[in-house]
Amino acid sequence: MSIVTHFYTGSTESEVYQTNINIGEKAPSEYVAEYRAKMGEENYLKTCTENALPPGFEKLDYFTFIEKRRKLMAKIIKKGYEKL
Repeated sequence: MSIVTHFYTGSTESEVYQTNINIGEKAPSEYVAEYRAKMGEENYLKTCTENALPPGFEKLDYFTFIEKRRKLMAKIIKKGYEKL
């Protein structure tokens, strides 16, 4: 089972779409290093944070990934709620 994750590496919608097509059904362990290098470390970490991706997610099994991501998503939602 692969974890589908979308990385923003371009500046246009069509570039984002193309990135998602290139990733396809690949496992994160197959594509993360490439996109991390393309994005640069700062943008990569920002993207992971904004998308509630746990550190080292590409090495996690699916269920561990979901468990960790659920907690990160809850924190993001809570932070947004507190701004209301």
